[in-house]
Parts: sequence; structure tokens; C-alpha cells
Amino acid sequence: YVAVVEGVPKLKEARIDLPIIRNKKRPTTFLVDANGRESETYYKVLESNGLRSLVELKPVTGRTHQLRVHMKYIGCPIVGDIVYGDGDADRLYLHARELEITLPGGVRKVFTAELPAGFKRLLNDKV
Repeated sequence: YVAVVEGVPKLKEARIDLPIIRNKKRPTTFLVDANGRESETYYKVLESNGLRSLVELKPVTGRTHQLRVHMKYIGCPIVGDIVYGDGDADRLYLHARELEITLPGGVRKVFTAELPAGFKRLLNDKV
């Protein structure tokens, strides 16, 4: 995955190993909690303008909202996230760059999609 996040993560690349649990006060959302399920994400800052950053995100586990919750927790919510950020954008700036699946019959396929032009443009805009 690739995302545009608010701010700049403290480390250029890191592993986020924080458990996630359903938020009892808002059951359609999730949050980091010691009683949650194991959740692990690797991130790497690809580019930054000091106010926003383009990051590569690699989830190891597949928890619901994992990438969004982890990035919010480290203080860099994904731009356009109406649930975990301020939602002040035309879309959620999270992009699945590559998807690998196993089709019926055991055939593995990899699908790729170029980064939308708006991602880079967002980094060049004045915030």
C-alpha cells in the first residue's frame, strides 16, 4: 500500500507492533489497546514536504482498519480519513499498489495499479 499521511513520522522507516481492538464507544471503529489482537505494520517514508508524507505501508497481519489505526496512533493519520483523521480532502489517500491472490484452481495472480497522480500533487500543494 501507499498513502499520503499528515505530518512526518518520527522515524524514516519502522515496524508498528501494536494490538488493535474494536472501540466499545464507537463500534464501527478500532483503536490500539493492550487487550486487542496482534497487529503489525511496516512503514517507510518515500517522500515528504514537511507537512505531509508519502509512505509505503506493509501490513503483516490483516486487521480491520489496521493501517488507518496505526498511522493515526503514531500521529500521522492518512489524508482524507473521515474516521481516524480530519477527512479534509476529496478522498482517502490510501492506495493498494499491488494485490496478490490465489484464484480457484490454485493459480496465483498479481495485480498492480500505478499511483494516482493526485497523490504526488497533494505533496506539492500548499497545506
